[in-house]
Amino acid sequence: WRIGASRLGYEHVRTVNSLVARIGELAIGAIDSMTVEESAVCPSDIGTLFELVAADRGAIAVRDRAWMDWRFSEHPIHDYSFGVVRQGGALRGVGVYRQGSFAGEQGGLVCDWLVPSADESARAALLAWFCARATGSGATQLIALLPDTAPEWLEFQRAGFRVLPTDYILAARCFRAPFDRDFLFWRWYYTLGDTDLV
Repeated sequence: WRIGASRLGYEHVRTVNSLVARIGELAIGAIDSMTVEESAVCPSDIGTLFELVAADRGAIAVRDRAWMDWRFSEHPIHDYSFGVVRQGGALRGVGVYRQGSFAGEQGGLVCDWLVPSADESARAALLAWFCARATGSGATQLIALLPDTAPEWLEFQRAGFRVLPTDYILAARCFRAPFDRDFLFWRWYYTLGDTDLV
């Protein structure tokens, strides 16, 4: 950060905090008629879900099948699990799980979270899957990384996640409008999967 700021024009976007929850203390909402399938590979129809989620965000890394396979399914070291939320065959949400650690906390990692912000039932179903997946792998808590300006930041806290500080700084150098520092602070959506930390 110091070298980037002095030599490369990096700007401070935010100091990063994590979200951590003890699994037994989470309050999960109504799931309705959602089903969650577990898979070792990304669903082939993720493109449509990504476009729906991206329309509600200002800046988000593309999460198409090729990227998700490269990042998770074909990872040479770690094994990831996909939680795939459907209702009547329609894809409503996708999450990616791995057991590990982040910022000094051990547990189940919410490596990716792709759910339309207004879809409470899909959010509840996916969170229930993360809890079951973590419990099955022996983890006692879930750890997530989301921007504090995203709707999920407050929704996760309402479900029982607590905010913990990390030593990480999110920095960027902007090369064209409208992607200046203020825009990125308010509109950049990211998860642990967007980093090289998991």
